[in-house]
Amino acid sequence: MAGDREAARLRQRYTGEPRAAALDWYRRHGLHRGLVPDALESDQELLEGGILKALARPSLRPNVAVPAGTLFGVAAASPDASGMAIWCRSEDLSLVLARLLPSRLGERVSGVPWLRPWARPDEDLVLGLIGHRARITVRVQHTDGVGRTARSWVGKAGREDLDRAAAWAEEVGGAPLWHRSAPDPAEGALRELLAGGFAADEAVLWSRALRRAGLFLEDLPDWSMRPPTLGELAGPNPNRIRARAVGPARTTGGGVVAVTSASGRGGCGSTTTALVLAAALARAGNRVALHGGSDPNSAASFFGEQGIAEFAGRGCVDLTVLPEDRKAARDLIAQARRQYDVVVLDAGFQHRHLVGEADLTLAVMTERRRGGGSVWTETEVTDRRPEHVRMWQWLDDQLDQSPLPAPDPVERMQTFLDLMFVGYAEDRANDTDPAVYDAADPEDVEDWWDDWGSELSGITSDQRADDEDFDALEADGSVPSGHADEAGGGARRMGSPAEAEVLDSWRQDFITFVDREGAHRHPEVWPLASGNWAARNKQRHAAGLAPGEMSDAEWRQHLDAFLADVEPAALATWGMGLWEERRAQWATAFVRDEDLLAPFEDAIEYRDVTRSGADVAADLAREIQGLPPMPVLAVLARTHHDLDSRTFNETALRIKDHGPAALAALPDLQEWALLRDVPASLADAGPRAAAASLALARDVADRLAALRKGVEA
Repeated sequence: MAGDREAARLRQRYTGEPRAAALDWYRRHGLHRGLVPDALESDQELLEGGILKALARPSLRPNVAVPAGTLFGVAAASPDASGMAIWCRSEDLSLVLARLLPSRLGERVSGVPWLRPWARPDEDLVLGLIGHRARITVRVQHTDGVGRTARSWVGKAGREDLDRAAAWAEEVGGAPLWHRSAPDPAEGALRELLAGGFAADEAVLWSRALRRAGLFLEDLPDWSMRPPTLGELAGPNPNRIRARAVGPARTTGGGVVAVTSASGRGGCGSTTTALVLAAALARAGNRVALHGGSDPNSAASFFGEQGIAEFAGRGCVDLTVLPEDRKAARDLIAQARRQYDVVVLDAGFQHRHLVGEADLTLAVMTERRRGGGSVWTETEVTDRRPEHVRMWQWLDDQLDQSPLPAPDPVERMQTFLDLMFVGYAEDRANDTDPAVYDAADPEDVEDWWDDWGSELSGITSDQRADDEDFDALEADGSVPSGHADEAGGGARRMGSPAEAEVLDSWRQDFITFVDREGAHRHPEVWPLASGNWAARNKQRHAAGLAPGEMSDAEWRQHLDAFLADVEPAALATWGMGLWEERRAQWATAFVRDEDLLAPFEDAIEYRDVTRSGADVAADLAREIQGLPPMPVLAVLARTHHDLDSRTFNETALRIKDHGPAALAALPDLQEWALLRDVPASLADAGPRAAAASLALARDVADRLAALRKGVEA
């Protein structure tokens, strides 16, 4: 179309990029962020500004002439809101790379600190900052010697170009640092060096100048002592390159998009995704129907049952609450399909049964793994502890998997009585009634004895009685000092003989009260369990043992049996000498509750390692469950700003092998987290929110258009 070609020509005047690249960019992005957009991220802005400043004021061979017809060696730029590419002529590339990438020159470093290249076969060369998302792609123009560079053919920069740049730097005594994966100490602190190199609001000028390289190819400015100015950057037609709602997110012909939880569980951000998608489609000029449920987490709970907002042009979002009746809900969706450009169905996990009514499903998930941690990384552990400490860790792990000895029926009954006596002592401290329960109330009797199973099921080897209630009783004088501790099982002090005598009488009252019912319900164990229960309970309290807790002697007996069981595996793993020398030390420390491992914690190193895109794609695809066979766009909600773009792109490519048509991402933005409190922010989105939601809307519009073409064909 003539309008597209005219817009592409204007973009080319600003950027200098080949006409085909400018036209392709416009057709994919439109004017939603402007024809030559600025960088959204501050790190990206700093990187771009630092790159152009390093080229304009080179410290490596500063007297070498700037290649003619370029902006300090840059022949063209291809900017987008989220990043950019620069184009260099093949004969200039070594000079540009040598001046950009850091090299040690005596006590100082030339180029951009922390900048590193990534070059893979058959892929573009990428320059990025270590540990940061900011990236710049480098492309090569091979001239045919005739005409302007726009008629040149395009190639890829690669390892050979980096080698030539290194040789170029070494010729003047530079020591290239870009082969190191970690920053050299001479490169200093990244952000301080980059940000410190710019005055207030200066970085955006340098970044914008690099993005508008085409303005300076014929007349190179002198920025050796000053930054670019707004006047220099305005170009031939600043009004026509401004942002407005023109572009590919505008759709016609209707379509229903269901937004749902990938796994069927809530809390993944599907409602927020539906809201920002609807708003982005409306900003592109679409009339959008947003359908959601009436539950507390739906879009209706954010904004009520009214239309959310009016947008520029004809764009709007109308919110409708879905009826509970499934047929009525399907009829409402069918009617909206005829009346609106796009219907966005906030299916969440409550209305997944309506997903089948859609043309396209957005399966929303987060980047957090079910077991914790990020799907993008895995933790690499380097254990530098001494061998005997690692053997102790191994023993701890084996013991955690080893079952405790099961108590015999008599011991189990006595533990139950210990537990129930704790509650009885609390009640007895508040009144003088010796009754354990209301014997005249069959329901109360049943409730008390039903605890025989449930109370014991939660006892663990490390259980300690909760003494807070008894501490409080003791503090306010309800129980004589010391009695609460004993009843609770802590027995931190026994108190006076008189106090111990009170507890003895409570024990006797307790066992006498439950004796008849216990003998009736458990005749096989009751005589043995009740006969010495009071004396056993007192003895355990004196030793500070909680109900169900093993004594030191019992623990030693258990550990002896455990060590005998694991000895064959231990000898095979650690050897006879270490086993004989260190196992007793471990057992003694365990009984005494001493932590042998704590002093060596600093000898364990943990490092997050980036996973391959293929592995991430497989994990994400497994999250998508229970959806009908239909086109699916996987959406990662709440992604963090430091997400590596190369890994994401590889994941997006590989996820197609597992079913989803594509992968999109929405960042974790504060303004989206506050939508419930500030619903107006949906219509008045900030730059990052607008760009991220527009990218998703563009993907959705493209998918719907492709589906319509398939139907028409």
